[in-house]
Amino acid sequence: MTAEITHQRCRTHRATFPTFLRQRLATAGAIRLRLHLDCCAECWAAWNEYRWHQAHDSPLLRELGEFLADDFIPFHDSSRGLAAAWDKAQPTTPAARAEFFRSSTDYLYNSTIWTASGNRPPYVRQALPVLERLGVRTLIDYGCGIGQDTLRLRTLGYAVTPCDYHSPSTRFLKWRAARANQPVQVVEPAQVDDAPDTDALWIIDTLDHLTQPHQELTHTLLNVSAVITENISIHKGHGTQGFHNRRSAHELISFFGAHDFSPEVSSLLTSHLTVWRRSPTNQGLREAWRPGRRRSLIDERDRLA
Repeated sequence: MTAEITHQRCRTHRATFPTFLRQRLATAGAIRLRLHLDCCAECWAAWNEYRWHQAHDSPLLRELGEFLADDFIPFHDSSRGLAAAWDKAQPTTPAARAEFFRSSTDYLYNSTIWTASGNRPPYVRQALPVLERLGVRTLIDYGCGIGQDTLRLRTLGYAVTPCDYHSPSTRFLKWRAARANQPVQVVEPAQVDDAPDTDALWIIDTLDHLTQPHQELTHTLLNVSAVITENISIHKGHGTQGFHNRRSAHELISFFGAHDFSPEVSSLLTSHLTVWRRSPTNQGLREAWRPGRRRSLIDERDRLA
């Protein structure tokens, strides 16, 4: 009887895969499903297979197969592979974490399947009216990965600087960009301060990967007037991956608030995003921190520290 109840519970959860994939499952149901997937190996395997089937006809997945050629592994469980690789490597320093992501093919698969299956929210589509309203034309795509947003925004006429560790994911981005006659240069996070002057920071599904955001983002935040992130109120706290640094909405509001940014209230049209704007009274800081002037002030701050 217990086994039958368990099977029925699994069937009930698997029936929600289509709505969960498209981000249409109610919050309570999505949390229950995530928790179940964390503890049920059979349902997790079914979820992985379901996402691959949904991605089957995607041009993006076909491109991944061409890019990897003989190394391509259909139905590879990149989520479990990524977690296992992290547990094996156990990177504890910033340099070791960076090296982990620089060599991770699992992350390449993971980002591709997330997007190709339709599981990734329509961030760019929802952001376009916001970017237009704010007069944004130049962006840094921080944590660009495979560059889905970079390429889409560039196609729409935006000037985008992709930023991430040089890795299989960014090599895939550059390969795709070259095929589309949109060659790109990916800058490493340590070099992002040298990027051209920018209107907005685009940082999607990356905040959880930052161990020291005050050090990693401060200089960039001083030079932009808007920030676009995923919706920080959406619950993501499941799984045991050590590479995630979960932060509450309150913590993120405090972090951005320390840099004079406040979140706009999300609407149905921006349900997957949080849009951060600098306080109008602090817009003058942006001019004071332009390249050159900004560097001299940073040097002076460091001298006095």
